[in-house]
Amino acid sequence: MNVFILEDDHNQQRHLKTMIEKISREISINELKIHLFTSTDQLKMGLPVASKKNVFILDLEINGIKTAGLEISRVIRKHDELASIIFITRNVNLN
Repeated sequence: MNVFILEDDHNQQRHLKTMIEKISREISINELKIHLFTSTDQLKMGLPVASKKNVFILDLEINGIKTAGLEISRVIRKHDELASIIFITRNVNLN
């Protein structure tokens, strides 16, 4: 399984990586590769060969752009129709 995490907050990125590693051990996923990205440009450059083993975890807001995750998901889907895409977000200010 290949997991591609797009998250611009390094603390959140590390937390996601740790959670994914823990879950993969619990459900016995032996071949796991986690790839970390902090910008959509980095992710575009690192798009893998299409595969149903690709999982993209995308923060909706990247570097202040509220729709960056959604926009990159369209690029991913055109490139890799078989991949799973998961959106995450964290709203700190509820006002």
